[in-house]
Amino acid sequence: MKQEHQDVLDKVAEGIFNYVFYLKIIEDFFKTEFSKFSKVLNVKVTALSPLINFREALFHYKPMYEAACNNDNDSFIMHHACIIDHLNRGLKDFLVDICFNYFVVILHKIIHTNTPVVKENKVDLRNIYHDLKNIVAKIRIEGQGVHHINSNLDIGKWFKIIIIPIQKFRNLLAIHNSLMLLYERYAPEVVEKMVKRNRM
Repeated sequence: MKQEHQDVLDKVAEGIFNYVFYLKIIEDFFKTEFSKFSKVLNVKVTALSPLINFREALFHYKPMYEAACNNDNDSFIMHHACIIDHLNRGLKDFLVDICFNYFVVILHKIIHTNTPVVKENKVDLRNIYHDLKNIVAKIRIEGQGVHHINSNLDIGKWFKIIIIPIQKFRNLLAIHNSLMLLYERYAPEVVEKMVKRNRM
């Protein structure tokens, strides 16, 4: 095996281990955010795209290793590219789905209720709404590029960035019981649509 192939295999393995760390974060997020809705909807709510893409990335690792052993550079490059694509896509899909198809949808519904508590907090709610939409746009734009296996779209950066508006929203919910009631009214419906669309 060429040393350059060994070096790439080592980096890919490191990238896969890094990905497992983010899968744990995703699992914890789903337990926190969606566990109560699983019981209401009688479904197991989980993030399918990160898991499927992780499985697909692992599927390509063995033939990539075999290609390195056989000095088959074309096959090695093809499987390497597939692994990068799957790991990046799995996390990007998750972040976009959570921001755009969950929180943005719920915030849109809440903002348009025009209840007294919404009117009182409209500026904050709109800022959170637009922050999340802007994050999705940036993730999608950045996702068009080619990324090193260990950058994972610098996915750690995006996890940290999306937590900021989500935490602001949670803080508003904690302060205003009326907002929490609106959230709990709309969240199960939004989760159910996400489950049907993504088979989460």
